[in-house]
Amino acid sequence: MRSKRMLLLILLAVMMTGATSCCHFSSNSTPDSRNITPTSYKMAIINMELKDTATPTNDVTVINASAAVPVTVDFSPRSLGTTLSDILNNPVDPLVDNATYDEYIITPLYMELILKATFHVPSVADEAGYSMMFSTDGNEEDYRFRFYFNPVDNNWRRDISVYLSGIQDGAGNPDLAYPDGWYWMRRALETGTTTFLIIGEDDGNVLSPSHPISGAAPESIIDLFDNSTFWGSDSDYDDPSVETVIDSNNDNGGLNAVWDAFTFNTGDTIEVIPVITDTMNFWYETNGDFIYTDLASDDDVIDFGPDYNGEKYGDWGFHPFIPSFTVTSTAP
Repeated sequence: MRSKRMLLLILLAVMMTGATSCCHFSSNSTPDSRNITPTSYKMAIINMELKDTATPTNDVTVINASAAVPVTVDFSPRSLGTTLSDILNNPVDPLVDNATYDEYIITPLYMELILKATFHVPSVADEAGYSMMFSTDGNEEDYRFRFYFNPVDNNWRRDISVYLSGIQDGAGNPDLAYPDGWYWMRRALETGTTTFLIIGEDDGNVLSPSHPISGAAPESIIDLFDNSTFWGSDSDYDDPSVETVIDSNNDNGGLNAVWDAFTFNTGDTIEVIPVITDTMNFWYETNGDFIYTDLASDDDVIDFGPDYNGEKYGDWGFHPFIPSFTVTSTAP
C-alpha cells in the first residue's frame, strides 16, 4: 500500500526513454515510477513486418491493414480473440523457408488495455460527485483504455481515451450529457473551463466536436508520454501520412520492444506466447508534504485527474510497453 500524493505549484516535464520516465520536479518532490499488469491487452495493428537481419530478402509482411480497418490482436492470457500465433500461421506474405526472424516492425493504431483506475476532480468540476468519481478505497474499477499511436477519426497520436458507461450525476440520475462512449480527459481546469470528461465517440458513432489542442495546459488533454524523437512534431499528430512505428531494432520510444528470434521451416507451426506482466508504467508522488487529497492507496491503481489551481489530481507519465514474446516454430 502507498499514499499517492500529488505536487503543489509545480511544473512537470516528463520524458519516457525506457522502462521508466525521466522527469524534472521541484525540490523536495519524490516522484516514483510504477509498472502494473493490465487485466487485458489488445493491439489494433495497421501493419506488421518480420525481419531477417542476416538475409533481408527473407523479410515478410504478416499484417497489412488500415487505420480504418485494423487487425486487432489479443495478447491476453487465455485469449479468445485473434492471437499473434494465428497471424504468423496465416500471414499476408508466406514466411520463407529456413529464414531466421529476429526483429519486427509494428505500426500500431492503438493499444487497448483494461486497467484498474480511479478518477478525481476538484469541487468546481462539472463531474464532481458523479458516479465514476473516487471517494474512498474500494471505488476502484476496471476501465478500458485506448492509447493511440497513429491517428484515425477524432483521435490523434498520443491520445488516451477511456470507455465509460452508465454515468450518473451527483443525485444518482443518468446524465444525458455523458452518454456511453469513449472520452478524453482534460489536462487542466483553468481559465473558466470546468468540464473534465470530453466525449469523442458515442458508442461507435464518431462525433464532430473539435479535438482538444495538443500541447500545454489548460486546453489540452491528458496524453501519453512525452518523447519528441519517437512521436515527431506535434503539428503532425493528426496527420495519418506520418506514421509512428515500433521497431525492435531501434526502440527509441522505450516500448521494451524485443523479439524472440526463431527459425522457420516450411510446414512448421508457430506458437507465440506473450507476457503482459508490468506492461503499463506511470509516475506518482510519494512525498507526504505535497498532499492535496487522498488518492487510491493501492499502488496498482492509476489515478486520473486534471490540474487545478496549481494542484494535480492524478498520476502522470503514462507509458505502455510491448509484451515480451516466446516464439517456437515446430515441425509437424
